[in-house]
Amino acid sequence: MTSVQQAIAPLVPDPLGGVRCKLFPPGSLQELLRDGYNFDGSSCGFCSVEDSDLVAKPDPSTELDVDGYKLFICDIYKAGERSDLDSRFALERAVERLSEADLGILVGAEVEFYVLRRRSELSVLDPWRYMEVVPEAHALSLATRLLRLANPHVKVHFIHHEVGPGQYELTLMRDGPRGLADRIILLKWAVRYWVSREGLVATFMPKPFIDRPGNGMHIHFSLQRGGRSIMGPGGRREDGRAIFSGEAASFIAGVLEHARALSILTSPTVNSYKRLMPGFEAPIYICWGIGNRSALSRVPEHAAARGRLRVELRSPDPSCNPYLALAGII
Repeated sequence: MTSVQQAIAPLVPDPLGGVRCKLFPPGSLQELLRDGYNFDGSSCGFCSVEDSDLVAKPDPSTELDVDGYKLFICDIYKAGERSDLDSRFALERAVERLSEADLGILVGAEVEFYVLRRRSELSVLDPWRYMEVVPEAHALSLATRLLRLANPHVKVHFIHHEVGPGQYELTLMRDGPRGLADRIILLKWAVRYWVSREGLVATFMPKPFIDRPGNGMHIHFSLQRGGRSIMGPGGRREDGRAIFSGEAASFIAGVLEHARALSILTSPTVNSYKRLMPGFEAPIYICWGIGNRSALSRVPEHAAARGRLRVELRSPDPSCNPYLALAGII
């Protein structure tokens, strides 16, 4: 009998930031890659029940092995063609429109989450503070294992303890938009799995505790042309808008102009707005600033001073669908 941990999990990102899938035995891999599998789109939030037949087809380039589970990200098809309901397809089209303007974009993400103990009432794993590294066996070894396990699979730059007790952040290396979104989906699945193996719970809920910092998913971006940044010369605080090129300033102005509408993609749940409140380093102003963590769009000061300009959008949280969030930003 095949072990329960030998299974194929072709993941379907749903519109609200979750993932759905059916589990398949290892011997069905080639058939899945060729034909995909049918699913009910109306039960996943894609469409109405009257027109709900969809097909999920795994993208072999996204394959990730996690402890015997073979994960893939799926494209969604309708009657043999890519479906407009596929958020991955929406992002691909947004990137294509950007390329028509002879532009590209490089993006990165900081993904925050809490680790909780399973008891009669959930409690945080540790009392640590921001960037605190205490040689306590359970929490420190967990963070080290997450870094070691995640890095070769989803290209993690580093992990560190965040401001909240029991809160961690995994920073992903920069990538193209679709590649980054794929890695965010895979990372969240893998972290939940690896943490559960320790008898713990990982939650990416935007605001699990009203009196503690929320979980963000800050997105960093820089515009490119011909593989080179066109964000601008950079500079210091007193230089103001002069740190940006004209194209970069226009791009940021567009993000700020449409910030309220964009929030439905970057902060899609009621709980998301419990995070966007004063006192917890969450963005509360529709503005940009150099080194200002209360601004919607923050320019990291050290990067600007070195001429390596990038912009951090601080409103997204891990409950969002990363494909739709990035498509909206573009």
